Amino acid sequence: MKKSLFVVGLVSLLVLTGCSTNNNSESKTSNSDTEKVSKTDSAKGYQKLGDKDKKNVKFKVTKDNDKDDQDNELSLTINNKTKKDIKFNLAKFSLMSGSDKKASSEKEGTLTVKAGQKKIIDELFEDVSNDVLNGGNLSIQYLNSDNIVAQVDLGEKAATSATSQPDTDANTSTDTSNQNNTTANTNNDQNANTDQSSNTDNSATQADSNAIVKRADQADDLYRRSNGDFSAGLNWTKVDGGWQGTGEDGGSAFVSDSGDVTAHGNTTTYSTIVNAAQNGGPVKP
Repeated sequence: MKKSLFVVGLVSLLVLTGCSTNNNSESKTSNSDTEKVSKTDSAKGYQKLGDKDKKNVKFKVTKDNDKDDQDNELSLTINNKTKKDIKFNLAKFSLMSGSDKKASSEKEGTLTVKAGQKKIIDELFEDVSNDVLNGGNLSIQYLNSDNIVAQVDLGEKAATSATSQPDTDANTSTDTSNQNNTTANTNNDQNANTDQSSNTDNSATQADSNAIVKRADQADDLYRRSNGDFSAGLNWTKVDGGWQGTGEDGGSAFVSDSGDVTAHGNTTTYSTIVNAAQNGGPVKP
């Protein structure tokens, strides 16, 4: 009788131990599956980032010419300076001129850029004509107009006209009257050129006097105040209608002669900057 009770007890103990082991195994499997899902879904879509994180994702556009030198390929470098993994739908990039689409992405699929990582999308746009690049007002848009990730300034710069020196005539005339006539004509031409230069200078001076932003440091000051970013500024170059700013990390901005600031896909008017509760006020003298 005692032997029978011992056997029954031993069997019961083995059954209970087996159930406990199975439950622990199922629990570990469940936890492992949860971790895998968490890691898979950790990357966040760029469009869902806050403004602060978006400012720390830098975009830089470069171009390569086709052999016929008429069309270009544009590549995009993405530098993720945030602490988050970020993903992009490659098919959702567009090359825009204002509200007009000039080119669509040639790529498909999802690109994940990990925190602190830099990736290059080669030939994101193909067969972009020189006319499009020279037309100005170009930007790269992701998904919609709320996500302007880069301003594109890759057009050919207008050549500065050079003033040629008059050729010296080897056969110098000894005729005094001819020399006098030549001198008189030269003086008249010089006077005409001086008058023309004076008119040009006056027009340029008048245009500059009407501008609110006249210097690079003024453009940089308005850019910093409009973005609330007082870290390292941009390098500013005078262009038609305002100042173009570019950073070493690929960031860009535009400050118009009237003081409006365009950066990160948004435009802040000069009046908004002047009347801001913090860091407000007119352009620095």
